[in-house]
Amino acid sequence: MTGAAMRRIITVDLKGHVNAPAFRPFIWKMAAEAKLGGWVAAAPDGARLRLSGEEDVITEFLRALPAKLPRAFHLTAISLVQRDVAPPDPPEGPAPFKLLGPAVIGDGMEADKAPCPDCVRKMLDPESRFYHYPFVSCRNCGPRYSIATMAPFNRRNSAFMAFPPCKECAEEEKAEHSGNPKQTCPVCGPSALLMTRTGEIADSYSPLETACDKLQKGGIISVKTYDGFITLCDALNRDAVAELRRRKNVLDKPVSIMVRNLEVARRYCICSELEEQMLTSPAAPVVILRRRKDAPLDPDLFCPDFPETLGLAMAPTAMLRLLFESRPTPESVQGQFDAFAFVGGPKPVDPDDAGGDSDFFANAQYSDYILTHDLKIWQNGGSSVQFEENGKVLTRRRSRGICPTPLKLDRSLRRVALALGSDRASAVALGYRNNIAVSQQMGSILTDCDARALSLVGERLLMLYAQVPDILVCDMDINTLSAAEALRFAERCSLPLATAQRHHANALACMAEHALPESLALILDGGAYGPDGAIWGAEMMDITPSAFRRLATFSPLRIPGPQEDNGALPSPAEILLSALEQKKLPPSETLLRKLALTPESYSATLAEREKLDHIRTHAALPLFEAVAAAIREKPSPRTYDTQVLVRMDAAIWRGADAAKAETLLPRFAYELHEDDGLTVVNWTDTVRSLQDPSWMAGFSTGDLLYAFFLSVARALGDMAELGREHSGRNTIVLSGSVFLNRALTRLTRTELQRRGFEVYTHEKTSPDQSSVCIGQAVFGGMS
Repeated sequence: MTGAAMRRIITVDLKGHVNAPAFRPFIWKMAAEAKLGGWVAAAPDGARLRLSGEEDVITEFLRALPAKLPRAFHLTAISLVQRDVAPPDPPEGPAPFKLLGPAVIGDGMEADKAPCPDCVRKMLDPESRFYHYPFVSCRNCGPRYSIATMAPFNRRNSAFMAFPPCKECAEEEKAEHSGNPKQTCPVCGPSALLMTRTGEIADSYSPLETACDKLQKGGIISVKTYDGFITLCDALNRDAVAELRRRKNVLDKPVSIMVRNLEVARRYCICSELEEQMLTSPAAPVVILRRRKDAPLDPDLFCPDFPETLGLAMAPTAMLRLLFESRPTPESVQGQFDAFAFVGGPKPVDPDDAGGDSDFFANAQYSDYILTHDLKIWQNGGSSVQFEENGKVLTRRRSRGICPTPLKLDRSLRRVALALGSDRASAVALGYRNNIAVSQQMGSILTDCDARALSLVGERLLMLYAQVPDILVCDMDINTLSAAEALRFAERCSLPLATAQRHHANALACMAEHALPESLALILDGGAYGPDGAIWGAEMMDITPSAFRRLATFSPLRIPGPQEDNGALPSPAEILLSALEQKKLPPSETLLRKLALTPESYSATLAEREKLDHIRTHAALPLFEAVAAAIREKPSPRTYDTQVLVRMDAAIWRGADAAKAETLLPRFAYELHEDDGLTVVNWTDTVRSLQDPSWMAGFSTGDLLYAFFLSVARALGDMAELGREHSGRNTIVLSGSVFLNRALTRLTRTELQRRGFEVYTHEKTSPDQSSVCIGQAVFGGMS
């Protein structure tokens, strides 16, 4: 063996500022990626590090260490303590790098908070040195998670590291003992600029006033916040809102509204006391509210699928708050705007250019101008989304203002688990002790670059909470981008990798929220692979943290698979026609007219459809889309994943006669049968009723959908009773994206409670795939 390949054990002392909570996880990551064994332990004046592996790899590791350390750490010396020849690796392979000594737990990380009343008063007071300063904050408000890089949270470990305080700010912070690492002012803090879409500076002297002028003239502006960009315009300018929709390609998705204050919110929507508390909370979420009929807004512009509702929010940052107060010209009346229409959904951060040129120019294509600043962005988030239901606050998107606040478990996990979630509504979770810290929702993972963002966010959570993972967890479907990234992460850091079935994980997330160690679960969604290779998605399962039993499901539908060129899913009309063809039921002329088809065009589409690859899916969502296609008065393409669920909710909201719905139940009949030990709910009779929708005349869309939902709720009740017979359990959780539909959730809960079940639904988390990472962390931490 040559000297270069000699295996050594080298122990060194690291002197300097290296005793922060995040230092040891950082060393673990470096050592794991270098495939080195050993350990790191805290020492009185630094840390002691032992490395085992090839001598040249250890030498390069120590040589590069000072340059690779984040600026928060500072090495003054590396002293050799001991140098030995390493023994051969055991048969099971080399031992992984470890952390020795008591775990150093960081202080945790608070969520971002909207400007507090004191800071608002400061930035609106002409006598204050913070007057119209768009980055004012204090220890009670402002960004936290969005700007932090590691634990503990201080200036050195945040984006404000690049902005040391001036003498006055330093003295003020010291005198007030404010502990505010974001203390800056116009003299020493970040600067705002208004730029053109081509990257030229439009105004650096009074950027907010100029932006206000552009908005007043119907312009569309992207604003860089602490956690990404949002694109906005004057909400009362109909043409501007329509153009915003066109540019962002959100033709049907809801567009949210940012309002000046509660008085404006009350003019637009009916607000309960709890809803007003949600609006004015430090999280500044988008709150889904009932629109007033006399609201001075075109409802079809903001939520065309459910125009009786609006999503309102208060300004989450000082800069956005100042947009309501800035004057385009000195002669203008202060406060030109009551409301901004805005779009800024979650998206994965670019791991190579977070908040840099790629983000800037991606937003420039939608905007006339960009209101930006020189503070580093570490992630892309977006608004959290909440609503009130029966006196409770329900969360449908955990993001700014909520994440990464940990969910508290009723017992400790056995090991630290990092979970990378799934490809839809993606998020990352870190399970440690009795906590699960959850990242912001990041939207869909569509590329390898998006997938790498999951690792980036995961590594950041480890640094923020000063943890080292014992196991990595991902989706059971190894063909997903998130699972592929998890495999790369596991190989890079020599971590064991576990896979969790998606419906199991969804159920575990809801169970964790309600401290249920074991439970029955009904999971309805758009489909995910089970261990048998079939597509599941309407499941009755008996759940424990480490295992599950599948007890009942819906009968499979044969539908066209995603298109190869763009991954597009079949439309609701195509799903309906495929369901009829599967049962050998030709569509009636009445149905063809409803679907805007003639017998000739149907024959042509049938021939084309048969050329496509088809899949068999047990998922509930395709059944819902087939029923919706038959009931709706005219065909409509799907433009976002949960659109049919939103439209169904809206139709029932507008009015449904429960008595009429009861008489319609035979039209939505189902049967139960056994298939190789699995109970199957067969919807053939329902599909047959959709063959000729002539019988629907005289009934409202709400009546018809309510009847269908009643039938589904009773089928789920039958499935639940079967689960109780097999398990003896009486608790049941409802999860999966189909339960985003509030009407179905209410009816199912009522039906199950009537049958004596204790029913639990998602409250602090969402039933969609954004909760999968939480369940994965429970699975990995408890297995």
